[in-house]
Amino acid sequence: MSTLRVHGAAEVSGHVSAPIARKRLPPVERFFSRELFHHFYLFGLTEVNGLACHNPSLLGTGVDPAEARSIIKGFCALNDGARLASAANVSSIYKTATGNSDLYLTISLSEATETSEARCSGAAATISLSTCEQNLFRLLDECDTDRRSSGKHGGNVTSGCEVYGMSTKIEEIIRCGGNPWSRPTDLPLDIMSDGINAYCGTSLDLTPDYMPNDRFLTGPSNGQSFDNFIKHEYVVKTVTQFSGQGQTECSTSKPFNTKGEECRRKLQAIKDQCGGQGGGLSENGVNGCVLWTIWGQHAH
Repeated sequence: MSTLRVHGAAEVSGHVSAPIARKRLPPVERFFSRELFHHFYLFGLTEVNGLACHNPSLLGTGVDPAEARSIIKGFCALNDGARLASAANVSSIYKTATGNSDLYLTISLSEATETSEARCSGAAATISLSTCEQNLFRLLDECDTDRRSSGKHGGNVTSGCEVYGMSTKIEEIIRCGGNPWSRPTDLPLDIMSDGINAYCGTSLDLTPDYMPNDRFLTGPSNGQSFDNFIKHEYVVKTVTQFSGQGQTECSTSKPFNTKGEECRRKLQAIKDQCGGQGGGLSENGVNGCVLWTIWGQHAH
């Protein structure tokens, strides 16, 4: 029987915090629907010397190499000494903190009767920590070597009768439109970019235990993450909040700071796909299920 585990693993000029009431944040419970969700993508395996790398052209950002290396160490330690047989493989899905993809690791027995290294018909094997790390690290080091992006997508590598696999699953979903604010408007793309830089350059801690109230706020209180960036006659309204959006197997919600490059990547992805109308990105990552939204509003 296979074993599958799921693991959680600067101020900008022009920034203005216009008054906003927490209770007026947009309704988001039905912004996404289940039929939009992605599945595992396994494309373009070409084997060379026992190594077959995935074609990353349709596989999203992949996973961060340093984060993947740490996850692999934990996976191999967890399964050190485990017994492999034809009906007893091991596999785990890991949530990540960087990029738009989960990491999927697996160890199985080759379906071939023999490989270049061993006869495998009816074989069984015991997983070794060092062999596990060596083969999965090989996928990190030898795949995705000709791309500008540092993201890793993995593949399969055969060692004796054992097959070590690494693949990615896109866990982010983008939906365009749906602006819930009063005086909605499409945003000029340059102003949208300015708003993204303002919000993602501001240190804001999002916490799952924030308790909303009816007080009128002039800016985010502790535990909230939103921004109203005003330029000319436009307001760039950016909100990040914990929200399942129909996603399954969400990790336990954890506090995190929304500032930084991941914030920019996510909101830029909305901008690239949706243009000035904006929209939302549903994330199912290591910090839980989180909804990132950006829309426009007339300032007056």
